[in-house]
Amino acid sequence: MKKTIIAFAALASFAGLASAQSSVTLSGRVNAGVGKFVGTTDNRVLSNEWSGLIFSGVEDLGNGLSAGFKLNPRFNIVDGGTSGGSLPVNRDAAGNVTSTGGIGFGEKLVFLQSAFGKISLGTVSKPAFDAVSWSDVNGWYNGDNWAAIQGGADSAWESSASRMDRAARYEYNANGLYAGVALSDKNKAGETNALATEMPVSVGASFNALGFKVGIGHDRGRVKSTNQQNWTVLGLGYSMPGLADFGASYGQGKDSIGAKRQAAQIGAAGNVGAVRVALTYADIRNTPVATIVTPDPKAVKVSQVVTLGAKYSLSKRTSIFGDVAYDKAVKDANKNNAAVNANRLAVGYSLGIAHSF
Repeated sequence: MKKTIIAFAALASFAGLASAQSSVTLSGRVNAGVGKFVGTTDNRVLSNEWSGLIFSGVEDLGNGLSAGFKLNPRFNIVDGGTSGGSLPVNRDAAGNVTSTGGIGFGEKLVFLQSAFGKISLGTVSKPAFDAVSWSDVNGWYNGDNWAAIQGGADSAWESSASRMDRAARYEYNANGLYAGVALSDKNKAGETNALATEMPVSVGASFNALGFKVGIGHDRGRVKSTNQQNWTVLGLGYSMPGLADFGASYGQGKDSIGAKRQAAQIGAAGNVGAVRVALTYADIRNTPVATIVTPDPKAVKVSQVVTLGAKYSLSKRTSIFGDVAYDKAVKDANKNNAAVNANRLAVGYSLGIAHSF
C-alpha cells in the first residue's frame, strides 16, 4: 500500500512537471472612440486595428529548445468588419480571386526557438519594421507615424507594409541586440503578378544600451525592373523609464513602378502626473516617375501631420485616450476645391476607451 501511494505521488509530480512545460495564453485589446479621421468630414464612432485577440502557446522540448505558435485575429468592433490584418482569399476553380472575407489577421505562425535564435513560418512581422517600430511614440488614431516607418502609402507587395505572408523568418534577440531576416515567395496569396520575378526579402537590426536605441531595416519587393521595389529606414530613440521617450525615423525607397518615396517622423512622449502625453510629426512625400512631359517631377506631399495625444489610465488594463491632429498636406491638396472645407478635412480627433487583457 505504501509503495502504491509513493508510485501515485511520483506520477502526480511528473504530470505537474509536464503541464508546467507547456502553456497557452489568451490576451488582447479592444478599443473604440468617437471623432473623425484626418481627410474625412463625418463625425462617427471609430475603431482601429488595435482591437483583436492573441492566442499564443509555447512548449519546452528540453535541451534549451522550445516550440510554439501565435494567432492574432483582428476585428472592427464598430461594424463587425475586419481591421488591420490580411484576409482569407476565396478563389474559383481556375484559381482566380473572387472575394476576400473572414477574420483579419496580424501574425499567424508556428516557431522553434533555442539559444541560437528563433525560426517562424507563416504570416510574420517584417524584421525591417520590428527593427525600428519602437521609434514611433505616437499610438493614436490620427497621425501617420507608422505609415512613415512602413514606407508611406506603398505596401503593394504585401498584405501589409509591416507583415509578410507565406514567409520564413529567423530572429536573434538577446543582450540588447536584435537581428532578423524574412523571405517569402514571388506572389501574394491567391494572386499571380506577371511582374513579380524576385523573392521578397526583409532584414532588420537594432541595438539598445543605456537608454539609447538605433535600428535599421530594408525591404526588397517582388518586382525587379530598372528601379527595384525597395524601402530602407533608419530609427533612433532614447528612453527615460517612467519619465519620457523620444523617437525619430527616416526612410526612402521606390515603389513597383519606380516612383520615389521619402518619409520621416519624430516624436516625444512623457508622463504629466497620471496622464501620458505625446506630441509627434510625420512627413511623407512621393515623387512620380519622370516622363517626357514631366522630366523633373516634384515631390507630392502625401502627409504633413502634427498630432497631440493623451492617455489616462483608469486601471492597470483600462484607459481613456484622446488626440487631435492637423495635416497641412491635406489642406493644401484641397484649398482650391470650393466643394469642401479644406481646414475641416485637415483636422482629425478622437476620444475613446481601451481595455487590454
